[in-house]
Amino acid sequence: MAHFSFLPEQATSTDVWSTERDLLKAWRALPGRVMAAPSELSKDEKALIAAYYASLKGFGNASAGEFPLAEALGLDVNVDQGLFHQVLEDPESAAVDQKLVPLLLYVRKLATESYKLLQRDADKVFAAGWSERAFTDAIIICATVMFFVSVMMGHGVTITKLEDFGGTALRN
Repeated sequence: MAHFSFLPEQATSTDVWSTERDLLKAWRALPGRVMAAPSELSKDEKALIAAYYASLKGFGNASAGEFPLAEALGLDVNVDQGLFHQVLEDPESAAVDQKLVPLLLYVRKLATESYKLLQRDADKVFAAGWSERAFTDAIIICATVMFFVSVMMGHGVTITKLEDFGGTALRN
């Protein structure tokens, strides 16, 4: 439920962005650019990283199986057996490409204990075969998500529309 009187009770991400058009205008283009940028990371991997980071930051209600950004990005959020749930539970045993696991573990630490990140954490990502560019892409995705999540949660809004988080880039 939205925390502000200028937002409808069931406000969506679009409602928030439309209230501060000038202030948020530049930001609205950023997720699409980030998600569409050429990268070693596939669009599906980018979507997984974005939704995983958002969920780790508390966006949604994991105990109720509510993952608004994951759902907006088209990820399988079936609580019992979906890939997204597997990644949330334990990236190391999830049915993902093993090359992705160290990157997901880094994203988890970035989201939950960023002050504890060490060179050895980065070294594990590089040892898995990721380039510095792909690694940076993942970090930029997380930073973009952090801004999005902060604005949404700060306003008490969890209903997310794909077009408000790079939707066009993800559909192409």
